[in-house]
Formats: sequence, C-alpha cells, structure tokens
Amino acid sequence: GLVQSYSAIYLKFGGTDLTNYAILTSFILVIVVLAVRPLGLFGRPA
Repeated sequence: GLVQSYSAIYLKFGGTDLTNYAILTSFILVIVVLAVRPLGLFGRPA
C-alpha cells in the first residue's frame, strides 16, 4: 500500500536504486507493528 509506494520513492539515494527493497520495507513494518502491538493497533481482540 502506502508504505510500499513511499519506500519506492524514498529508497533512491544518489545513483543507487534501492526500490527492490520496497516490499521488504513493508514486511519489516508489519513485523515491527506485530512485535510492539500484538493485539493490533486498537489494543483489543477482534
């Protein structure tokens, strides 16, 4: 979604094109959110 789109834009440093890591960035963000908030963003079970 948004993270993948923004990381595809912002992962270009000078002449290096790191847009291949856009999907990896999204996956890492999901892992971090689940590690910090295991019950989800709202903090209660569904």
